[in-house]
Amino acid sequence: MIINYDIERLDGILQDFSNACGINIIIVDINFSPLNTKWSKNNRYCYAIQSTKYGKQACSCSDRKLFEKCRASRKAEVQICHAGLVDVAVPIIFNDDILAYIILGQMKKGDDFSLVSKYLKNIPIENEKMAELYEDLPLFDADRIDSIANIATMVAKYIMLEAVLKPESNIIIERATNFIEKNLGDDLSIETLSNRLNICRSALYKNFEIKFSCTPGEYIKARRIEKSKDLLINSDLSIESISEQVGFSSGAYFSHVFKDLTGSSPLSYRKTQRISQKNYR
Repeated sequence: MIINYDIERLDGILQDFSNACGINIIIVDINFSPLNTKWSKNNRYCYAIQSTKYGKQACSCSDRKLFEKCRASRKAEVQICHAGLVDVAVPIIFNDDILAYIILGQMKKGDDFSLVSKYLKNIPIENEKMAELYEDLPLFDADRIDSIANIATMVAKYIMLEAVLKPESNIIIERATNFIEKNLGDDLSIETLSNRLNICRSALYKNFEIKFSCTPGEYIKARRIEKSKDLLINSDLSIESISEQVGFSSGAYFSHVFKDLTGSSPLSYRKTQRISQKNYR
């Protein structure tokens, strides 16, 4: 489903929310790509964590877990992230379909840094420095966090009521992306898509550029990498097996593309994400 949106109104709504509540807020589509262009920057605590390779990957893993919980429950979900802060996800729903998610958070729930430091044992930054940055964060008690989640749910409904987000059918994109998702492990050249979907090459390129600002091939590559992330985390398959399942010609080429798009090798990503998952337990 294609989503048209009024970027100025969307930015204004989220900026007002951020100003009133004192927290970061963004909206992402179902592929987790941001829709709004203006939001509060990361606080110094999160910025320090995300400046490290492990921290950046752990943040991504934490976000994915929150998205998955929200997608499954179809309601606001709250979790403690890998850095010990509270994040909230709220689905934006239209005709029983999730169009996007409101993501807000980086909220400190308590003042005792010793309870949070366990989350940071793999972050290569001195504990004293992180304690200082943590102390600067504003404190949110449980009732305030619940209220913020409730208000965000109302904002999600307001956004749809005021048609700030407008679902619009694009048959070419819907047919192409559905076919791609079902056949990621197969040959998905532009010739294959064009022939199987009976859509000319120029129409495919034009619609993918309008919707995703990329070519069909770039979109396919990105979706294959996203699927490979789940296999890396949740299976013990070899790199060669994973590369075959997601449609790459070889393990070496898969590893090259994976590192190019994520900044990490597949094995390094698997190790980091599993460490992060272990720290949640």
